[in-house]
Order: sequence, then C-alpha cells, then structure tokens
Amino acid sequence: MSVRTDPTTPAVGKPSRRAVLASGIGNFVEQYDFGVYGYLAPILAPLFFPGENPVAGLLATYGIYAISFVMRPLGGALFGMIGDRLGRRAMLALTVLLIGLFTGLIGALPTYAAAGIAAPVLLLVLRMLQGLAAGGEYSGAVGFMVEHAPRHRRGFFASFASLGVYLGLLSGAAMATLLTATLTHEQLTTWGWRLPFLVAIPLCALGLVLRLAVEESPEFERFRREQGAVEATPVRTTLRTQWRAILLYVGMTIGGSVSSYSVITYLPQHLINDVGLDSDAAFATSVIAMGVLLVTLPFTGLLVDVVGRKPVHLTAAVIYVVLPAIAYSIADDGTFGSALTAQLLFMVPVSLNSAVVTVLIPELFPTRVRATASGIGFNLSYGLFGGTAPLVGTALVAATGTVLSVAAYASAAALISLLVCVFCYRETRDVDLATAAVPAP
Repeated sequence: MSVRTDPTTPAVGKPSRRAVLASGIGNFVEQYDFGVYGYLAPILAPLFFPGENPVAGLLATYGIYAISFVMRPLGGALFGMIGDRLGRRAMLALTVLLIGLFTGLIGALPTYAAAGIAAPVLLLVLRMLQGLAAGGEYSGAVGFMVEHAPRHRRGFFASFASLGVYLGLLSGAAMATLLTATLTHEQLTTWGWRLPFLVAIPLCALGLVLRLAVEESPEFERFRREQGAVEATPVRTTLRTQWRAILLYVGMTIGGSVSSYSVITYLPQHLINDVGLDSDAAFATSVIAMGVLLVTLPFTGLLVDVVGRKPVHLTAAVIYVVLPAIAYSIADDGTFGSALTAQLLFMVPVSLNSAVVTVLIPELFPTRVRATASGIGFNLSYGLFGGTAPLVGTALVAATGTVLSVAAYASAAALISLLVCVFCYRETRDVDLATAAVPAP
C-alpha cells in the first residue's frame, strides 16, 4: 500500500470546534472516573475487601482497576468495528452512554458490610463492563478529532484529546482532595465516596447530546463515498494487514504508559501509605502538577507539528529512561515540596510523549480500519501496561521494600520505546490519513 506524503494536499474537512468538544468530553469522563477510583482506592479497599492486611485489600482494589484495563483491547476491537462500519459518531455516542451508565452504577453499589461477597463481585463486573466501553473511547475520539483537522495541525488537534484525559484525571484528583479535606472519615466511608461516581451520569448525558449533534467525520464520509461501501470485516482485516503497525504503536508507547500511570495513579498512594505524607498534601501535589501539565499540552501539540513526531518522542523517551530513579528518590524525602518537585519533573516527558503517541493513533492506520486497528493498538499498550502500573508498583514495593524497583520497571519500559523509535519508526507527520501505513524504517 502506497503512502501519499504530498504536504500540499488539502485537509479533508474544516476544523470543527464542536468535534473537538464532543470528542473531548468522553475522554474527560472516562479518565475522571479512573482518576477518582485510583485516588480513592485506599478508601474503597476496606469497604469492598475488608481484612486485617491493608496491603492485600489495596492490591485487590488495584487488581480490579487493572482488570478493567485488560478488558480494553476487546472493547477497542468491538467498538472499533462499530466505528468502521456504522461511523465514528455512532461509536462515540454509544461509548459515552455506556461509560456514564456503568460509572454511575458503581456509586450505587452496596459495600461488603451490606452485601457480603456480592459487593466486590458486582464491583468487578461493572469495572469490566466499563473497561469494555472505554476501549473504544479514547482512540475513537482521537481519530474523530484528527479526521476533522488539517494535515499541518493534526498534532495540535490531537493535543485536545490529551487535554481531556488529564483534565479528567485532574478533576478526579481534585474531587478526591475535596472529599478527603471536607468530610469526616465516617462520612467519606458511608456516603461520600459515592458522590464522584454519580456525578458521571449528567456529564455523560451532556456528552451524548454533543456527540449526536456533531457532524460525521469528513474523512470517513469521503472514504465511504469513494469506495461505495465500508470495510465488511474490520477486525479480520486489521489482524491480517495492520499487525505490524499495532506492534509498532505498542512498542512506541509502552514507556509512556507505564511511567505516566505510575506517577499519576500510583505515586500519590505510595506517598501516603509508604512514605507517610498526609493524604491531603499528596493529592494536592497531584492536582498542581496536572494543572501545569494541562497548560503545556497544546504547545507540545504544536511542537510535534513543527519539528515532527520522532524528535519529540526520542526526547521524551530519553528523559523517561533516566528520570524515574531520580524523581522517586526525591519524592521519598516525604515533604510536600519533594513530592511536588518529583511530579513536576515527570510532567515534562508526560507532556512531550502525550503529544506524539496521541497523534500516532490515527496516523499509523488507514481510514478503512482506523477505529478498529487504533482501538486494539492503543488499548494493548495502555490497557496491559498502563492500567496495571499501580498494581505492579504496589507489588514491587511490597516485595523489595524500595520504590526504586518501580523506577527500574518504568525505565526498562522506556528503554524499549526508545529503541523501537530509533530502529522501527519513520516520521509520519505528512502521511495521508486515507492510506496511512507504516513506512519502512
């Protein structure tokens, strides 16, 4: 399959603010929920997994967190197939509806004290269903945004997907901080923990309205018009023709997925449980660091449009290799200042890496199977490696007694991404979305 790289080819459609907003709100709600669940894990653990060993309860809570991510590749294939056959808008309307439903139901669950073993089982089922729906959300939303964007601004448009993600995580962290700061422990464990999950219902209702009101992707419409039909078997075609691109994407993103989820979800709990930092202070450092990250994302999106994807990715990967041991050592000083410094240091490669790996989602896969292929590729990386990072981090520290084991794990993952970028990836800044294919290195 040839790759047309003529930079003068006009954009498929005019930029659409409504498309950006409609796409971003689903990312926001999805990550808001995962942020809330991650930050409230120490509160949820004794409610659903009571026992004498708090580490075991926390591991069980993070295990359910990880299982929801493991479901994502299946969701990416399922909802991606809908996106490639029925259209991007139908897929995104369905994912935001289901995410809101399953998130809200978590807020209505009985605890172990009220329902016994049924409580953690129901929590597990809802998290699995939620992960399934989320599997088609982020990659589908990014593709939808970029398919509305002019070629020379694809990185900038894709940055708003990352903006929605981290704004959601920030909101989840802020909600957890607000609850822990204003409610007593009794209030928090009886009814307060339910509030952030129930809030997702009206947010997703708004997202559904916005997505039904926005026009279909012009790139998808052009493909359907020119071909006269859509891809009949997107999953089969993806596995037969796009496996190299999927492996390339996983390799490019494994470092960022491990490091970003380690620092954003795992590190605050490490500071609280292992270092002894006050929970309010730990959550506050996360809120500040992600607030800084939000400001930088549009600029790094512009940067990858100007200098290209490969130089930015290589810079982020090198930082990810050397930074974890330094940053975690600083964080272990146990003060508010040291915790904030460590997280701010991490925000540099997170911002750079996010700009690249987001725009690569649509650029590595052709229009005919983009939703399916990107859904599988993205969720293999971030589901299997990012979503399991808090669980792996907790287990590593429990086994070794030092957070440097988490740093070593993150650095090893980053080294893989660095080598893949150097030897297997060729610049895709000017690739034609219609016939996107992996250029030979």
